[in-house]
Amino acid sequence: MKNSKLVFLIVCALLLLANCNNENIEINKIIGKWQLVKGNSLMNGGDYLIDSENQRIEEYTENKERILYDYLGIETGRASYNITDSNITIFGKNLNGEEWENDYEYWFKQDTLVIRYDGGFEYYDEFFVQID
Repeated sequence: MKNSKLVFLIVCALLLLANCNNENIEINKIIGKWQLVKGNSLMNGGDYLIDSENQRIEEYTENKERILYDYLGIETGRASYNITDSNITIFGKNLNGEEWENDYEYWFKQDTLVIRYDGGFEYYDEFFVQID
């Protein structure tokens, strides 16, 4: 009886650990550099390509920092981020000390990162491919 309880507890612990690892793998997929390649807006007629000079790069680091670059790879901004399995929150502090925060829904479509910018009445999606 004691052995069966021990085996049951070990199996439960292993299942719990395996489930946590799967969530971390999905969240960790965002780590790296992502280049904007396409957008989608129902108000503007669906999918649209991004001109090369507007193909910014977003880098998400393991230490929860988001770094923005222009299309040439020149850094243009930094902020912090928190992430769940469906939302990413970008936050920081302006030079005047005012704190700000933006919350976005995100998901992966094959190997493409999709971020939704929701304005309430309308929204648009941006599609990023990993470059690093």
